[in-house]
Amino acid sequence: MKIMKIVVLMVLALSPQQKVLGQDNSALLAQIKSSIVKTEPKWRLVRKQQTKRGDYVGYDLKSGKSSVYIFVAFYKSTKDAANGLRNLPCLFEEGGLRMTVLPTTIPNLGDENYTWEDCCDKRFKGIAFRKDKIVVHVDAPSIEIAQRFASHVAEALAANASATERPSPLPFEEETVKGAEPLEASIATTAEKGF
Repeated sequence: MKIMKIVVLMVLALSPQQKVLGQDNSALLAQIKSSIVKTEPKWRLVRKQQTKRGDYVGYDLKSGKSSVYIFVAFYKSTKDAANGLRNLPCLFEEGGLRMTVLPTTIPNLGDENYTWEDCCDKRFKGIAFRKDKIVVHVDAPSIEIAQRFASHVAEALAANASATERPSPLPFEEETVKGAEPLEASIATTAEKGF
């Protein structure tokens, strides 16, 4: 499994598709890590791998003899990410993981998702999903465990998205409209008229 992960990261890093970080995603990556550490205390992060550009990140987690691998890819556009999600089985096959996409999807997980298992080695199962321009692949001992970890990542993505969508408070600026009377005078006039 170690060799497969290394080969997969190399294949993806050298892939001709254009992926870029649209912004600094270190806060998002820290949030993903924090979410997993808090909600899965029996699992420990063994290794985090990241390409130099930061467009691919892999987390290796262990609990006893079980392991979970989480792969996060950042794309330039939603369309590129959707193509990346569809192409994951082909890309991972080059690393030795022969994913068979299953008909089951997970409700309310990302914008689109699918479950999968290795066609030759039933020990490898997982979930892949896309949320906006980000693709996440989770490899686990069971679909249930994969779903649990995928949900942690999805929650971190949602929290990060809502944090970045909130407009920053603008400083109050007083604007004088030509010909308008001051607000205090307007209020006094309205009160005198009995409105």
